[in-house]
Amino acid sequence: MKVLFQLVGGQNVPVYTAYRLIEPEKSIYFYSQDSKNSLKSLKTVINRESEDYLIEAYEIEKTMKIIEELATKYINDDIYMNFTAGTKFMALAAYEVFNKLRKPLIYIESEKMFYYKIQKDNEIKKIPFEQIKISPKSYFQLHGHEINDSFSADSYSQKSNYTKVAEYLMKNYNKHKGSILDFSYHFDKLEENAIVRYPSQGNNSKIQATWVNGKFSIDFNFDEKLSYENITDIEFVNFIRGKWFEYVCYKKINELNIFDKLKINIGIKWNNPRPNSDKYPKNEIDIVGMKSIYPYIFECKSGKIDQDVVNPLQYIKNNYLARYSDFYLIYLKKPSNAIIEKMDTAKIKYLHYDELERLKEDVTKTHPNI
Repeated sequence: MKVLFQLVGGQNVPVYTAYRLIEPEKSIYFYSQDSKNSLKSLKTVINRESEDYLIEAYEIEKTMKIIEELATKYINDDIYMNFTAGTKFMALAAYEVFNKLRKPLIYIESEKMFYYKIQKDNEIKKIPFEQIKISPKSYFQLHGHEINDSFSADSYSQKSNYTKVAEYLMKNYNKHKGSILDFSYHFDKLEENAIVRYPSQGNNSKIQATWVNGKFSIDFNFDEKLSYENITDIEFVNFIRGKWFEYVCYKKINELNIFDKLKINIGIKWNNPRPNSDKYPKNEIDIVGMKSIYPYIFECKSGKIDQDVVNPLQYIKNNYLARYSDFYLIYLKKPSNAIIEKMDTAKIKYLHYDELERLKEDVTKTHPNI
């Protein structure tokens, strides 16, 4: 029987990766009081036969005794130890026991996409693991978060009015972005039985919107005209307001064929009631791309980027993502130098829509083993 011994700490991705690499029939987990929640999240994703043992994270001798007793129990089986996670004391105890028993150990380098395998004769092998893949849902579950990723971009692509207006707004954005941004920003203020025009009141307005008896009508008067009357589909109205840019970004990223999994409009469920003590709570992500076990997060903004945009992005990065992840802001209107400096400090990367081809180069630099 193949048995995988694992230390559980604050990061679950190396534990999950080892499970996928070894594919054991049974897992033995060693966790501390500090990592019991990590174990719970881990077993949400890996729901297979296992045994769990609580150890004292900073007591080497006691930890060695527990590990050795269990390893001896399975000594005639095909056993491995993943000593990547946990405290340094836990890792040292695990290494000493398995080295003494001349059984293989593995150490996962999550960011660089390879692992070390230490054989019984102390030979060390470095092995890439690009074959390991994980869905956005499982990735967030490993970190204790449930997400709603049921939305599919096909729900946009299969509706000609959605694709048509997205192409139309993208085509006219550079020339008429003032009108488009004004419309998006002020749309919430549109009152029933009112007419709103952008950029000015008068017959030369580029966009006119009306709301009468719960039905919306929108006229775009750019070089080519486009009109929609008596709209009752609020999703379509919201798409025109700003979701269209998320959609065109998703389409372009998808066409680059970089990621194993790509999802749009991700909602993260609050673990508790919505926080009111934090100044910038946010639980929505525009686009998530998974490359093997590594997440790429994309926020898409067609309008002005200021503190009110950047602060919630920092909240997402600090509260929902692991240490190894990449966060991008895709824009049409370049941020100010002050905002760029703030994003640099927060390690939020930024790309103009027309620069998305650079993602291929960025991913290759980050993960040369893939």
